[in-house]
Amino acid sequence: MHNLNYHKEKIKNTFNRASHCYDDHASIQQQIGFHLQELVQPYHRPNSTIIDLGCGTGITTQQLANRMIFRELHAIDIAESSLAIAKQRMPQSNIKIYFSDFDHLPADTSHFDLIFSNMALHWSDHIHSTIVTLTKRLTLSGMLAFSIPINGTFHELLSHNFYSCRTFIHATSIKKTCAQNGLFCKSWSKKTVLQFKSTHHTLRSIKNTGATYVNKKNHKGLVGKSFLMHKKIHSLTYNIGYFLIRTSPL
Repeated sequence: MHNLNYHKEKIKNTFNRASHCYDDHASIQQQIGFHLQELVQPYHRPNSTIIDLGCGTGITTQQLANRMIFRELHAIDIAESSLAIAKQRMPQSNIKIYFSDFDHLPADTSHFDLIFSNMALHWSDHIHSTIVTLTKRLTLSGMLAFSIPINGTFHELLSHNFYSCRTFIHATSIKKTCAQNGLFCKSWSKKTVLQFKSTHHTLRSIKNTGATYVNKKNHKGLVGKSFLMHKKIHSLTYNIGYFLIRTSPL
């Protein structure tokens, strides 16, 4: 049995339910992952050991594997149904796909030249401490590279007082954590607005990628469809932060 806390179990369940349709509805996540890889590429060293945190169905991991020259690639997630798809997608012997929680990596986990994570670390229980802990798993010149939604994401839903329970982090707070811990950080942000035919299609785009779990809602009455379906929400903003972090200057 895998021991996860209550909130991680709920997150795992939402992504397990969406695993069968995730690939068909995750074009924005794939674009974000591809852009993150472009940012990492100039720093990549051949024969690296890489880990992808929150790999999901492995669709971005496969892009990473095709793009990087590596000795070994690890891919972890907490959603077993997604992992099963990832294993079918990447049967190579030097790609190791397994269950693990990036907030609590096993003590015997190797050090990595690249710790990569696309649109996953915002699900961390303690993202600031997790970032610091992950950098301790880097090789001497290794890099932590990740993308996450930052403040301004889904403001269309926030304006209706929904989703505000899971506020998106400010990029400045991550840079502050890095500075306080002697880490070197480069960051970028990029905003994309997706358009939809109706509120139903807008909400369905989130559900089909599993990103529906929130710890609590501001008001019990605002429970998604029963409230939001009466609103006209035809767009969703993704404000994405990209971060490259090392223990030595970049």
